[in-house]
Amino acid sequence: MVQQTVYVVDDDVAIRRSLEWMIGNAGLQVRPYLSAEHFLASYDPAEPGCVLLDIRMAGMNGLDVQQFRFERSWPIPGIIITGHADVPAAVRTMKFDAVEFLEKPFYRQVLLEHLHDAMKLDKRVRTDRRQQGQVNGLVDRLPPRDRQILQRVADG
Repeated sequence: MVQQTVYVVDDDVAIRRSLEWMIGNAGLQVRPYLSAEHFLASYDPAEPGCVLLDIRMAGMNGLDVQQFRFERSWPIPGIIITGHADVPAAVRTMKFDAVEFLEKPFYRQVLLEHLHDAMKLDKRVRTDRRQQGQVNGLVDRLPPRDRQILQRVADG
């Protein structure tokens, strides 16, 4: 299986490098991006992991990426970090299925726990999708009459 990666998207060089160092020293694979656009241009939704997004960046911000990911049903979980928290941003973050909204400064251990939780979620979602695909493949191979019976059983 492919190793999970933490994708760090932050336009502040010092913060991005600090996060990269902290996450890497915790034994996790990390890939940094200086902008949302760079991340979206190179990310393959088949790659497992989670994405750590700064809420305020030039161009697309972290919430825009979270919305983009949500609308395309990308399985990768997102964690939003910000130094400028407000209620509307927190609500929008959760609306687009972020797993956490962290205000800077945050404790290293808290961030790492959320990253591990997000990667567990990513693994579970990918496993569920793979299993659902296998079930759908089996159902698709059934003769039409058997599929009709199965549908009636499922409908109750």
